[in-house]
Amino acid sequence: MGSSTGCLLATRRRKLVLMKKFIASIFLTAAAPAAAQQATYESSMWISAPCDKTNLVANDITSGIGAAPLLTANGIVDFIDQDGQQQSTRGFYTLWANQEQALYAATITFPDGVTCVLSSGTDFEPFVK
Repeated sequence: MGSSTGCLLATRRRKLVLMKKFIASIFLTAAAPAAAQQATYESSMWISAPCDKTNLVANDITSGIGAAPLLTANGIVDFIDQDGQQQSTRGFYTLWANQEQALYAATITFPDGVTCVLSSGTDFEPFVK
């Protein structure tokens, strides 16, 4: 078996594991700050987020865009579970950045060792007061 075939099989296996194990977190919403959690908002935005084992996601981010963790925070995330019910759980947020190339990724890691990529992109700029 060639290396490209092996990579394809590994990718398919990871996708299958994700679909079975973590379908509950397919639709995520970013956690609101503690003060805002008591506020009532007019609507919610649900997003689709790719998820995998934490070490695989971290390796993809560091090797793919050359990013390193810039900041971390604990928070709460709402998601739709396998039965279609809204749930809340704690997660560990990480903002990854490659400051030289202005690239970033935002992830959330759950207690079961699964990490989801909430967002990634370009034109990263540190906030300066």
